[in-house]
Amino acid sequence: MYPFKKILVGLNLGPRDETVLKYTGMFARMFEAEEVTFITVITTPEVPQTVGDEFPEIMEQDREPTEDKLNEAVAAHFEAPEGTRVNCEVHHGDRLKTILQSVREKDLDLVIVGKKRESEASGLLPEKLARKVPCSALLLSGEPQVKFGSILVAMDFSKHSVDALETALAIAQAYEIQKLDCLHVYEVPSGYSRTGKSYDDFAAIMERNARKECEKFFDRIDTRGIEINHIFELNSRPSKSISEIAEERDSDLLVVGARGRSVGAAIFMGSVTERLFRLTERPVLAVKKKGECLGLFDALIDVL
Repeated sequence: MYPFKKILVGLNLGPRDETVLKYTGMFARMFEAEEVTFITVITTPEVPQTVGDEFPEIMEQDREPTEDKLNEAVAAHFEAPEGTRVNCEVHHGDRLKTILQSVREKDLDLVIVGKKRESEASGLLPEKLARKVPCSALLLSGEPQVKFGSILVAMDFSKHSVDALETALAIAQAYEIQKLDCLHVYEVPSGYSRTGKSYDDFAAIMERNARKECEKFFDRIDTRGIEINHIFELNSRPSKSISEIAEERDSDLLVVGARGRSVGAAIFMGSVTERLFRLTERPVLAVKKKGECLGLFDALIDVL
């Protein structure tokens, strides 16, 4: 489990910020954060450098009232742990690039952002941020209740699942949650018919294999006395299955290990996690191993 000591929170100074700020307070207290930075970005039309140098007031006209609003929101809804440094920053420019640059400069452990409902304006910016930052990300969508009572961990028994489970166990322990739901979604391979077995026969084989893998996986995990409720689901669309199980069990938090299929795995999440962001209204914590592939991350910022 990677402790979240340095946290960055993207705010848009809208009605959903209260939820984001309250979740930030919970995570900051839980992991005894050393530093929390709140950032909002004022988007402005592109101004040539020479014009900006000659008329700097163009870039400063909205800064003061925005700083006031940011400070007021943080003071009203964020309860800082004792000893935690709190920073409030206002920037001009492109939101995605500005926040990604802040991530690089501040050596962050966790980024927290809110996402609007699908029926509202596009929520692509938070998804892009969560996908590309080289650290863990908490994406808050819809209007979640600010509480931890039931946690669902989606796992494929890889090293990424170890990180996700360790983080979920730490959260459960902090909030005295006695049980974790651990979900594994399996599917029948398309070539099953060439084995001479029926679909149902091969589904049973895949489930038996998943249960064996699960047993081996948990043999090396200290569950800290927390009961594990194992859930095995047959579904060719893992993200849909995770979302549906979270609804059925009324999960307060979904924890997944961010996983990619390339050298950029620590930056670009796997397709399952990205689809899950779009499908669920519940908070999703994507746990990444901090700092992997930083060279690729630097290259990514340079081309934005």
